[in-house]
Amino acid sequence: MNSALPHRLDGKFVLITGAASGIGAAIARRCADEGARVACSDRDTASTKALAASLGPNALAVDCDVTDPDSVQDAVDATAQAFGRLDGLVHNAAAPSTDGTVADLAVDKWRLEVDVSLTGAFL
Repeated sequence: MNSALPHRLDGKFVLITGAASGIGAAIARRCADEGARVACSDRDTASTKALAASLGPNALAVDCDVTDPDSVQDAVDATAQAFGRLDGLVHNAAAPSTDGTVADLAVDKWRLEVDVSLTGAFL
């Protein structure tokens, strides 16, 4: 990339769920590299704080459980308070992987999948 050109996300403020590791952390890094200020959110507080610290002063760690309406509202409020506004959201949160197939999935694990993937996106 030509450093003389503006970054694609300069001046943008993005909240990323599921940012503690894997794809979410990679998304947070890329958004930051492209000039965005990022709020990294996850239930894994320690990993989220470590990621935000590694991204520098334009990053924020925010605790968030996407299945809990109050937690989601608190994360949005903390992001808006820190950044002044919110331009984008990447809903990357996912339920922990389980071994086996859907046919073998216990009902409580299924409910967690639905809560994180669907309810989390709704909230």
